[in-house]
Amino acid sequence: SVSEHSEALGHQAYNLHQATPGYTVHWFEQGALELAQAVWFRDQLRSDPVLRKRYAAVKRAAVASFSGDMSSSDDRWRYNQYKVPFIREVLYGFSP
Repeated sequence: SVSEHSEALGHQAYNLHQATPGYTVHWFEQGALELAQAVWFRDQLRSDPVLRKRYAAVKRAAVASFSGDMSSSDDRWRYNQYKVPFIREVLYGFSP
């Protein structure tokens, strides 16, 4: 299932066997470039409905691209790697 709340934020949690969507926690060192990039990426998704829909499509395609149930760390790694080209494309416009 996909959380409507997370869909609205441009972040989705796919949970094939859970009624309640789960969430991923990210943490960074204070002042880390990666933190600034993550916040900027999130803000781009929040402000651009077309970009948000494109990202949702990439994430759905990532899930559909393999037969795993996303329960293993291998599945999660492949899911995340599938999204990398899109994330890099968006971050191309980032300037610290």
